[in-house]
Amino acid sequence: MGISVEEWGRLQKALDWPGPDQEITQLNLSTSPVHSTFSIVGLKKSYKVGENISILITARDHNNNLKTYGGDFYKAKLFNSKLKASVYGEVVDHRNGTYAVTLLLPWEVAKIRQSVAALLRRAPETTIIIKSGNTGGQKNIFQSDWYTLQLNTVMREMFRDIDGVIYFDVWQMTSCHYITENVHPEPVIIGFLADNAVLLHYAQGPL
Repeated sequence: MGISVEEWGRLQKALDWPGPDQEITQLNLSTSPVHSTFSIVGLKKSYKVGENISILITARDHNNNLKTYGGDFYKAKLFNSKLKASVYGEVVDHRNGTYAVTLLLPWEVAKIRQSVAALLRRAPETTIIIKSGNTGGQKNIFQSDWYTLQLNTVMREMFRDIDGVIYFDVWQMTSCHYITENVHPEPVIIGFLADNAVLLHYAQGPL
């Protein structure tokens, strides 16, 4: 099965990557971690849980000259030493030597992680099952599927590296199912959850 000319053009555009504006023949022309800088965009005195922090990374070479093309690999991580929790941010390459980073502040969830970790230290044979939010067809100022998706993303990140925690992705179940979306999942979705719990029971022993 082929693709249309228009779709092929979009794919080529998406894969296009501008090369350096000059030939890189010396190490000092590459990106320097010492001279490259970052700054918080629109810094505020305080932030609330659920807000985003925007950061701008400016790449420079070893001669302290601004880079004029992209392609560097950056990984942004926000860490809370008190809660021993972290979250990764999204990095966007502007292809001109600057990179935008967006970090979500999920520390209320981090407190839950801290409590879960404490429980598992006391009772390491415990299995904790966390149910994600589900699609509900909500599109108003009080509740929306988009907001629920953001919370699910944070929850998954917070608990992905803890042994003993199982994350039930109900969002995936309801978003791809043929039934009408509902804030309260239909019996067929509840049945899927129950079936998974039974499988876990046999795979890991009594829950």
